[in-house]
Amino acid sequence: MAMFVKLNFLNMENSIFIAMPLYKENIYPKNKENLIALLNFYFSTSNGNIDELMENELSLNQLEFIANKVSKYTFYLEQECGLTGKTSVNYMKYGIDVFTKPEISWKGSKNRKRITSELKK
Repeated sequence: MAMFVKLNFLNMENSIFIAMPLYKENIYPKNKENLIALLNFYFSTSNGNIDELMENELSLNQLEFIANKVSKYTFYLEQECGLTGKTSVNYMKYGIDVFTKPEISWKGSKNRKRITSELKK
């Protein structure tokens, strides 16, 4: 069973749904060792503050789903993010916003919201 995440919250007739694994389908524990392995598999940048991902409500499988999608756009993110923003945790935070939150809930600067909006497209 999958959780469907609505990607376009403002335009109901053109909404896109992507199946994201359910929390209860997680078979691996969400711990620092597994999270670091996940980030190192999908991203070649430094990890940043892993605790930020440990503290959210998403399971390891759900984070892996997001990492898989976001990793395809690392070239774009590397071009757009400043020096301190070039971490796998920051890239994941963009993906978490895209896949789990409506645009109105996105936090950050105008530039961060622009980058997140581009990822959503």
